[in-house]
Amino acid sequence: MKPLLASNVLEQAQAWLGYTANTNGRTPFGERSGYDGTLWAGSFIDAVFHDAGLTIPSCVYPPSGLAEFSKQGRLTQKPRPGDIAFFVFPTGETFGVPHVGLVVDTSRWKTDGLVGTIEGNINSGLPKSDVHVMGVYRRVRSKHEIIGFGNPTHRPGSKNSPTGQRAGLQLSSIRPGDVTSPSGLYSLRLRT
Repeated sequence: MKPLLASNVLEQAQAWLGYTANTNGRTPFGERSGYDGTLWAGSFIDAVFHDAGLTIPSCVYPPSGLAEFSKQGRLTQKPRPGDIAFFVFPTGETFGVPHVGLVVDTSRWKTDGLVGTIEGNINSGLPKSDVHVMGVYRRVRSKHEIIGFGNPTHRPGSKNSPTGQRAGLQLSSIRPGDVTSPSGLYSLRLRT
């Protein structure tokens, strides 16, 4: 993503750090997307990009956002600040349900396989915090939790293509429990 566009997106997301949802799960993000009172990580991403003046495939339902980024050839395995990270976690109540966050720091990606994010609809992760209070917080995520990264500004066939070719997700290759994937949960192969 171009530095100016990335900084606008990151600025919008950082303005929400520490925000917590009402006890009924209602948020300004859910209200804006029309899906108030439901899981709102994707609604947060949509609102941040909208407020930064960028149009992206909707991430309100992360599996649909993932599919659309893939279909448009905008899914990559190399993160950049301002990209959308698509996650899936091996444990917890949302097992198998993808989650999204905004990539803010890639300094440890090549060495440790870690990426810094800002995410909505998560708890603070701090010791002794209430795990049921959901908000907007920073996280450090491992490549083992990451399905891929949605590139908000890439257009297929453009000179700034991550691979120089159109990439897509082969949905027929997604299988629970396949240990060949980076996450150990799905077999994901980028086709070119």
